Amino acid sequence: DLDKSLQEILRQNEQRCEQEIEDLKQGLISGSITPDPSHIKFSDDALDEQKHSIRIADEKVALAVQAYDLVDSHIQQLDQFLKKSEEEIRRERELASATGSPDANAEGSTKAGRGSEGSRGGRKKTR
Repeated sequence: DLDKSLQEILRQNEQRCEQEIEDLKQGLISGSITPDPSHIKFSDDALDEQKHSIRIADEKVALAVQAYDLVDSHIQQLDQFLKKSEEEIRRERELASATGSPDANAEGSTKAGRGSEGSRGGRKKTR
C-alpha cells in the first residue's frame, strides 16, 4: 500500500510540474507572465507533496529495516539451536562409543533425525 501511495503521489506531482512548466512556456511565448499568487501556492503544494513522498519512502525504509532485523534475529536463534543440537549429538555419539554400545555404529552411519525418513528430503509433515 505504501508503494502504491508513493507512486501515485509521485505521478501526480510530476503531472502538476509538467503542467506548470507548459503554462510558463505559454506565458513566456505570449508575454503574459506576471507574478501570480497561484504560482507560489503551486510551489508550496509541490513541496508539500515532495515532503509527503519522502515521509512515505522513509517509512518504507524503516519497515524494511525492521523486517531485516526480525529475520536476522530469527536466523541467529536458529543458528544457536543448530549448534546446541550438533553438540548434543556429538556428546551422545561420544558417550555411545565410550560405552561400546552396538547402536554407536548405526548412529554414526545415519544422519540425525532422518532414520525413519529414508532418502526423502524436506521437513516432516505434522498434523
